[in-house]
Amino acid sequence: MQHQRSSRPTFKPHLEALEDRFQPSFLLSGNTVQQLAQPLNAIVTDMKTTANDLTAAVNGAKQSNGGQLTKLLSVAVSDLQRLLTEQHAIHAASSADQTFINSVAFAEFQAGDSTDLIVLYFGKVLNLDPVKSFTDPVDQADGIMQSQDVQKDVTAMTNNFTLGGLAPIDFTQTPNF
Repeated sequence: MQHQRSSRPTFKPHLEALEDRFQPSFLLSGNTVQQLAQPLNAIVTDMKTTANDLTAAVNGAKQSNGGQLTKLLSVAVSDLQRLLTEQHAIHAASSADQTFINSVAFAEFQAGDSTDLIVLYFGKVLNLDPVKSFTDPVDQADGIMQSQDVQKDVTAMTNNFTLGGLAPIDFTQTPNF
């Protein structure tokens, strides 16, 4: 008995190794950076509103006396404390986001994909700066705190008013996180 070969062609599928495929940069595609930067931008917006509230409270305190003065100075102290806390929160979150981006880029590099690391370190030459979304809110927060209006309000809180023998500015603390 003779065995005949089948005339049908056969093929054996070959699976592609995932590591060999081109993987796009997570910094250039998608919205990872924008999602990480969104809370920072929201805090900056809140800082702008709080700075305006601080100015309104200090200006109101300059024209008040008695119970209203104490209330307005309390609001001013609260606003200043909020500004200080938000400024430092932006610094901390921005630093954490940048550390995350660096860690991912190095992990991708160690896995054989250097795209993110190249974008991260040489992107500025090509007008690509993925960490700008994290450094801009820091600069804006610092600008708000150093603005002429906020500095004028801090000076007024230091020199013009006292609550129980202390200037309202004495009730604020700079967070260290």
